[in-house]
Amino acid sequence: ADFLIIMLMPFLVLYVTNVNWLNTFLSSKPVHFLGLISYSLYVNHYIFINTYKSVSNFAGIDNKLFSISYVLICTFILSCITFYGIERPALNFLRKKSAKKEPIMGKA
Repeated sequence: ADFLIIMLMPFLVLYVTNVNWLNTFLSSKPVHFLGLISYSLYVNHYIFINTYKSVSNFAGIDNKLFSISYVLICTFILSCITFYGIERPALNFLRKKSAKKEPIMGKA
């Protein structure tokens, strides 16, 4: 199975690089934004998956739709907050800090 996946990978890359519905979808602004906040989504989703039972019991709602909505919406909101409040400023700080350093090579 792994060998088959490896052999089909070039065809997937060729398909994605051509103009088609998959390329159009993957290059859309919402998908791009989800890619930007993907690390924050990854880090934050566990908080709400871990607490959805307590929240649904507290709210008195025992509904799968409520639980799924709670996890998705709260994860998305917290991920936006942590991306713009922590991740992006930290990346900008590190870029500025690394740009100020002079390369060691080439000094005499």
